[in-house]
Amino acid sequence: MNLDDLLENSGVMEKQPAPPPKGIPRRFTPFFIRWPIKAIILPFIWLDSLAQWVAKLIVPPPFVKAGQCKKRGNCCYHILVRKTRAPFGFLDLFWHTQINGFYRREKKAVMYDGKPVYVMGCRYLKKNGACSRYLTRPQICRSWPRIEIFGAPEILKGCGFYPKERKKHPLNILK
Repeated sequence: MNLDDLLENSGVMEKQPAPPPKGIPRRFTPFFIRWPIKAIILPFIWLDSLAQWVAKLIVPPPFVKAGQCKKRGNCCYHILVRKTRAPFGFLDLFWHTQINGFYRREKKAVMYDGKPVYVMGCRYLKKNGACSRYLTRPQICRSWPRIEIFGAPEILKGCGFYPKERKKHPLNILK
């Protein structure tokens, strides 16, 4: 199955996909190292979220997010994380797997929209589709589904959210 089919199917799945064949890999970074790092970084994530909210007030995107989350967890089964080039590639992968708590579903990076990405899953997803680390979730989870100022909205099919066109927006006049 290719990545496009996988993402299309993950949006309408009724049950969680099977974990990797060898199970969810253990993290080698101990708890007493992970949590202080997260505690130091978390205020910056909150500030970034606030800054993005203010930026969207100043320059509103052409679409708004409508609907509500169905809390099925389907967006957490197949998280796409762009593969970063060296020298920061290892640090980026370390951050997502050891600190954020993601695990790679595929051993190698796959191509998506012409860019290499890792397909990851979240180890903190509960059986009922809720996040067990909601308050300290990573920025990638906080910003999903994405409604960007430029570009198409990124919303997983069947999640409960949908893009709704903003009525009074400068870019809508161009159509």
